[in-house]
Amino acid sequence: MPMKKRTALSILLLAVAVAGAGYWIYAKGRLSHVSAMVEAEAKRERIETNRKLTALKELGEGELVHAALSSKLLAGMLDAFVGTTYRDPKGKGTVRIESLTPEFKNGYPRIVATVRAEVPDMAPETLQAEASLTHTVAADGTRVDLQLRFLGIESKRGLPRPLQEIVSAQAVEQINARLQPFRVPLPVDFTITPKESADKELNVKAAGSQLKLALTLPALPELQIRWRLLAIWFAEDGFHAAGRISADGEELKALPESQIDSDRGLDEQLARFRMPAGEDFHARVPVGPLEQIAAGISARPVEERTAMVRGVSAEGDLISKTSGLPFGKGFSASIEDVSLLKLRARLGKLETSLHENEGLDLSGRVKVDGVGRIRAQGNAPKALGVELKGGIGESATITALAVEDVVAALRPDPEDGSFVLRLAGPEDVKVKATARIYGDHDMSFNVPLPVGKEFYRFTLPPVIEKDFSIKMPKGMSPAEKHFSAAASQPTLKFGKDSFEFGGQATVVENKPE
Repeated sequence: MPMKKRTALSILLLAVAVAGAGYWIYAKGRLSHVSAMVEAEAKRERIETNRKLTALKELGEGELVHAALSSKLLAGMLDAFVGTTYRDPKGKGTVRIESLTPEFKNGYPRIVATVRAEVPDMAPETLQAEASLTHTVAADGTRVDLQLRFLGIESKRGLPRPLQEIVSAQAVEQINARLQPFRVPLPVDFTITPKESADKELNVKAAGSQLKLALTLPALPELQIRWRLLAIWFAEDGFHAAGRISADGEELKALPESQIDSDRGLDEQLARFRMPAGEDFHARVPVGPLEQIAAGISARPVEERTAMVRGVSAEGDLISKTSGLPFGKGFSASIEDVSLLKLRARLGKLETSLHENEGLDLSGRVKVDGVGRIRAQGNAPKALGVELKGGIGESATITALAVEDVVAALRPDPEDGSFVLRLAGPEDVKVKATARIYGDHDMSFNVPLPVGKEFYRFTLPPVIEKDFSIKMPKGMSPAEKHFSAAASQPTLKFGKDSFEFGGQATVVENKPE
């Protein structure tokens, strides 16, 4: 080969090599630049998370509320932004968000994205992008807003210049400027409403008689719960929020300052808030609100903490004897006009006691009194060796004695994640009656109480709002996207000073009605 041709070929190969190296250096430099941004931001976020968790230690476990949502739920919300398109103002091309996948690290809300870049007269490119979530907690602690933010668009090879321009740092800034913050649908005000048992009929055996009684329960007050957010953070298992129970009018106190400037020990701190495996939402709430139920009942007027029992029907004799003094050949006693039988149970001050892994007990003194009539019937004994025929009898007034230390058990229902309040003791109440037939005779008997019967059920509110919307970037149609959250397989358990509930959930896009 002539020298000139060899020289030209060498120059061409050298130019190709230099160009290839230039593209490789550009791509590697671009990748390193984005990676460096991610690493620096992740470090800052981990330090900030460590500060928050250290400050939260100032709150006692008995006042700390914790709620968590899985990455899967966050992914459902981020789907609102899939399809968002950035158009270069000079018409050079477009960048469209194709997917957003949370890949949270402990202390850092990493989002892995793919985008589709298009310019006229060129094949489109699908590229990987790095994004994260910035967040803002409202000053009054009632709301959390998240903001999707792109850090950069990466490519493992060099891009033609037209594509470079529409995925440049300036273009990424323009994309971020158009993305709207979205509110995390996390309720902070909710109500627990007790529902009375639908079955108000009691069937009890009193001595030898079978009684059917009707029970009327007092209406328990609704429980208003307010909690205010103090801090949020991200971990490998999802999004976390913490706050405190707040009484009406109570001013929210900010977290104390923490001087921590390192992320050392962060993973150990996060372990105390870890969400159980397989759950998409989880909440831990102090038992204080449940104790408020007891305090609220104790403070109500006496007529609003009184249960009533009335007789419906009675079968059989309370007492039946075929012989024996002083009644000669026979004697019996039965309820007279069962509709007149009425018992009243008045509840005094309630005390609460928590049992880990079991539930909450409410105990207090209940005073029971009542009215009713017993019909006693007997044959007279022999007089001077002559047996008298026919019966004689007398009605007796029923009274009921005071009952102390009645215990009700508030326990979780594993079927639907609600609380159920049942009577735990005592087993019975003593009813006293005295008949005056040939003298005073005690005809007292015990009426069994419906131990284990469900009296009230408390259904927990959702951790995540059922219906919510996310505003879309300006200029997009529709202006909002609407979503629904559906929960299933709830769980409920008690800890040392709190109760926890959670379960699985899905978030799906739906059209507004």
